[in-house]
Amino acid sequence: MNNFNTFLKNFNNKATDYLIKRLESPKYRGHHLVQHYRYNFDDISSILRTLDKYVPKKTLLKIRTKDLSKQPTNLPEWKDYVSFCNELKKGTQDSIRKILFVDLERMGLICRYNKNKKLNLPYAKNINAYVSLNDNGLKVINEKDIINRNFIISKFVDKFLNGCIENLLEVLMDQDNEINYINTYEYMFFITAINFESDFILTKSEAVSHIKKYRELSETQQKSITEFLKENMIPDKKDKKGRAKKDFHNWKNETDSLFNNFLSKTVYFNLVGTKECKTIRLSTKNGLFNDEQTKLDRSLQERQKYMKNHNIKKKKDGFELHHIIPLAWSISKTHFKMLDNWLNMIYIDAYSHRKVKQHITLNKGNNQDLKLSDFCNKEIYLKKDENVLYNYKKQKEMLNKNRDLITKPEEDNNIE
Repeated sequence: MNNFNTFLKNFNNKATDYLIKRLESPKYRGHHLVQHYRYNFDDISSILRTLDKYVPKKTLLKIRTKDLSKQPTNLPEWKDYVSFCNELKKGTQDSIRKILFVDLERMGLICRYNKNKKLNLPYAKNINAYVSLNDNGLKVINEKDIINRNFIISKFVDKFLNGCIENLLEVLMDQDNEINYINTYEYMFFITAINFESDFILTKSEAVSHIKKYRELSETQQKSITEFLKENMIPDKKDKKGRAKKDFHNWKNETDSLFNNFLSKTVYFNLVGTKECKTIRLSTKNGLFNDEQTKLDRSLQERQKYMKNHNIKKKKDGFELHHIIPLAWSISKTHFKMLDNWLNMIYIDAYSHRKVKQHITLNKGNNQDLKLSDFCNKEIYLKKDENVLYNYKKQKEMLNKNRDLITKPEEDNNIE
């Protein structure tokens, strides 16, 4: 690592100093998301529709349980699965069950079961013998409007990808950041570290700060950094256990796959640029960020309303405004506007913000404290004036709004 340190230190820049720290970690790539399988939103819809064709109404499809290398011939009980794979034309029988089905289950669109037809947990290392659609998968295939369908898929992809869509939305939509685009390398180096538990973890505001510092470097300097990393981050073939493995190609390849197959297919972003480096911006399509009701001015107004209604006079260092139910979980443009509301926001300290994953329920704590809870009742406790800044007189209104958005997500919750 000495050559990395020496080279990057020469720039005398806080962003490159951060990169030194990141590259010292074996986890330098951040969340391992999508890379080894190529599919996009249209593919997801097609896979779910084909699965519903073979096993309609959430019935079970019996799948292969042994690799082709160990069991080259197909058993009669796998007949429907073989036909399903042949019609799908999205990979081998092994790759479909070992990669594609795993991803779809972790998105929350299908279920997998053991040989006794008992439900397996998404991250459990059990042998799966059956698959079926679930209610979420049915929502996707039953939605006729393509834009709304992409909203729905975006929601489940964001869950699967550890909130990467929401992270980009919050960075690009917060006009205080003065960041209106993110390129491939900025995403790799900084955005992927947001709330990733590691020695190089960043908050959103820290990631924005590093991006701004990185942009102070000239185009020539930035190019020299990426070229140096390409040449020097090459796997050591002698390192069989991969303890010192540094692989720039795989790191970038994963980001390229994420940009091309997922982020560019959402309703939220536009993707432009070359194969070498692409740029992602908020979308100007579908009227999401450029009509009078949904454009960024409205979002800024809602943030300002939070500050005004909670009597917060000045932005306090170390605190970040967070959407309780993520914007990336919208299921339509109307729903997006419902979620981008000051009553669905909370001003919390950066440490608590790092711990927020799938926490979407707001509850009372002791005295005037609050709690954020997820689907498994895992809680983040927010002590008033220490972890959360808010006006206690607005607590009931906040709690009621949260309940309405969770229990009646598709209804008009008094959009202003």
